[in-house]
Amino acid sequence: VYKRQVLFYLAPLPLFLAGLGWGPVVAALGGLVGAAILTGAIDIKTGAFFLLSTGVAPVLLSHLALINRPAQTGIAEEGEAADSDTEWYPEGRLILWCAGVACALMTATIFLVGGSAEGFQAQVKSMLDLIVQQMSASNASDELANLQQVMDVFAKLAAPLAAAVWLLSTLLNLWVASRILNAANRSPRPWAPFASYSLPKSAGFALAGSLLASMLPGTLGFIALIAFTLMITVFTVIGLATLHGLTIGNPMRAFILASAYLALFVLSWVVMVPLVVLALVDLQFNLRARARKAAGPQDE
Repeated sequence: VYKRQVLFYLAPLPLFLAGLGWGPVVAALGGLVGAAILTGAIDIKTGAFFLLSTGVAPVLLSHLALINRPAQTGIAEEGEAADSDTEWYPEGRLILWCAGVACALMTATIFLVGGSAEGFQAQVKSMLDLIVQQMSASNASDELANLQQVMDVFAKLAAPLAAAVWLLSTLLNLWVASRILNAANRSPRPWAPFASYSLPKSAGFALAGSLLASMLPGTLGFIALIAFTLMITVFTVIGLATLHGLTIGNPMRAFILASAYLALFVLSWVVMVPLVVLALVDLQFNLRARARKAAGPQDE
């Protein structure tokens, strides 16, 4: 089971390699071929699922990643990579686009599976109830009651969590593909160090807007909750990038970063909150720009 999950999450990697190295058209062709093979081997639903969940992001993000323009000011306002007199599409905006794709795909899934937020949650809960029934023979009644409560909560959070996992796995594939192409001298663009990843200031309004909209009832509020979860994930990633940038030159940098990642892995949401706050403060007051000016140009 675990091997299948790993293969599922790594499925976009070849398409990212093709798209970033040879252009989005090549990635699109690869996605169509993969969808056609799965359609012939299994069914059309599996092929369509592969095309949407695996093929869309590499094509779109590869297209965006290869956008460039002549340098305007000589200053990377969003931490974007630059070579000579050329500015490339900022990595932070790629992360935002990836979050947008994740939200769109999960929204489509909600309507296709259940027709509405309530219908989707009912479908998820029915699948979880089957798991509880299978476990009923070997567990006490009080344990089953507690498990049922956990399953009810998970049914409500399944869509936001699935979208966040998809976002992180897609970003991981993008990062691995860029590293492989750099190592092979096949990357058509330079990539900024993680410590300089940033967001446009409008991202803060998107975070606040999705939070307010998530309080709405019904399907619209549920979709907004997914968007808010994705924005929290985006700001967590940028919070880590901010921490990388602020600790450049610090003799305790390795310990600080290792502790932050370990705490994030163990405590999850508890650590995400200060990282999001750090990203928001940096977005408003440009903390890393001041730290980089003091420390001089250094890599992550």
